[in-house]
Amino acid sequence: LSHGPRQTPMLAGRLVEPFNWEGTHRSLAGNISQTIHRLGGTGLPIDDVDALVAWITRGLTPPDTTTVAATPSRVARGREVFATTAGCATCHDPGRNFTDGQTHELGGLRGDEAERAFDTPSLRYVAATAPYFHDGRYATLRAMLLDPTHRMGHASALGADDLDALETYLTTL
Repeated sequence: LSHGPRQTPMLAGRLVEPFNWEGTHRSLAGNISQTIHRLGGTGLPIDDVDALVAWITRGLTPPDTTTVAATPSRVARGREVFATTAGCATCHDPGRNFTDGQTHELGGLRGDEAERAFDTPSLRYVAATAPYFHDGRYATLRAMLLDPTHRMGHASALGADDLDALETYLTTL
């Protein structure tokens, strides 16, 4: 896009306002209309937008996370690290579908990026949403957690056991 590359976020099970990476829309219908125009389209009739909203909110099926092979103690440790040492819960609030609905300056951005602050995406089903970051620069969740150049929590400073536990916990969301 004109303001830099964007990773397409998964919508199933993750719809929490505001919508899009810049967090500029409080309604899904408004975001759909903006997206169509941003991508060069001319728009849709309101009935089609309403049908698309209905399909996105009720027709998409999120991935099954119940098959993740993880010991309960490892998941519990990861949950604790998420909420404390790593500082993830500050922006990825478990009580709000793992987002805070705010935009944040992330750091670690390319010099040519026009936008500097991005909406906090939900972490629900994060294991199925690679690549990671607003521009998709991280192929794996582990690579994103280890990079110290962004300002998302403190995962890059974790020891190996806590990092493993955090990653395990995230795959269960």
